Amino acid sequence: MERIGNKYSVIVPVYNVEKYLDECINSVITQTYHNWELIIVDDESSDNSLLVAQKYEQMDNRIHVYQKTHGGLPHTRNWGMKYVTGDYLALLDGDDYWSSEHLAKVEEVIGDTPCDMCIMNNHTNFTSQWKQQIVLFPMDDSTNNLCLEKKLEILFSLDNHLPASAVLTIYRVDFLKRNALKYGENYKCSEDLDFFLHCISQVGSIRVAQHEFYFYRQDNQRAMTKNLTGEMLLSRIDIYKKWFDYYQDKKIGKFDCKEIQNKIAIDLPLNIGGYFELKTGDKDKKKVKQFFRTNNYIWCGAGIKESYFWIFYVHFPLKMINDRVQMLLRRIKGR
Repeated sequence: MERIGNKYSVIVPVYNVEKYLDECINSVITQTYHNWELIIVDDESSDNSLLVAQKYEQMDNRIHVYQKTHGGLPHTRNWGMKYVTGDYLALLDGDDYWSSEHLAKVEEVIGDTPCDMCIMNNHTNFTSQWKQQIVLFPMDDSTNNLCLEKKLEILFSLDNHLPASAVLTIYRVDFLKRNALKYGENYKCSEDLDFFLHCISQVGSIRVAQHEFYFYRQDNQRAMTKNLTGEMLLSRIDIYKKWFDYYQDKKIGKFDCKEIQNKIAIDLPLNIGGYFELKTGDKDKKKVKQFFRTNNYIWCGAGIKESYFWIFYVHFPLKMINDRVQMLLRRIKGR
């Protein structure tokens, strides 16, 4: 008998993405691997997103559409997880899309070798004018032959990007249920970072896939990442602190979680730049500043000797000035 293969449950949270939703849904329908279900959860959109989704539900019995009262992205993803019937969970945002061979290539990597997490190596950022492929960490086909500890060393290397975005990892459904893993609904930003680090704390097996698969839209001005607030930034940096403290003196198998702490310590001060992007009247701007003042033990403890004063008042203001000068020069050169 021919092997059917694993079933992939794809959750697409939808909120006012009518303009992009056709492309998103079609990228699932046209997958060359056919054993999937698509769970679309509309978070009370005010545009025609729900009607677009329902149109496809009538066309394909693998597509299931649900509507709920507005609760935000983490709540919407958790809602969709209640209806999952597959072996693995994949996430796709309603304004993005996949390559047509994505699930087929994932199945080649997972196949009959169950894993808790299958982490994707790269994705593509794009607008209507440009595309940029982002490779997160160096790897080849031999990476999956490494032990868990070696894979974690690669993922949390200081030289590599942390693949924390929700859409870059496929999770075994049994693993999520066994450990009661869900998205933190109180977070206003970076709940996917929290979820990723929570999963890593429980993980027993990881596989990695290196194909280019995810196309991440950069010109949707309604996207949360385009409208950073102090409340959102506080949410993100609180998550860094939470997991830095959690991983103190912890191990995953034989892997020393000090390496995860070091990675968090390197990434956290980069968010100081977000402070300077906040509007002058933002009600939480002072709280953000206070956080960095009182929690600089995180990066100092990892061997980063720069003081709060230097990194906050010298390094980042100079960096922002340099970035703006370079942007101006590029515009002048492009004329």
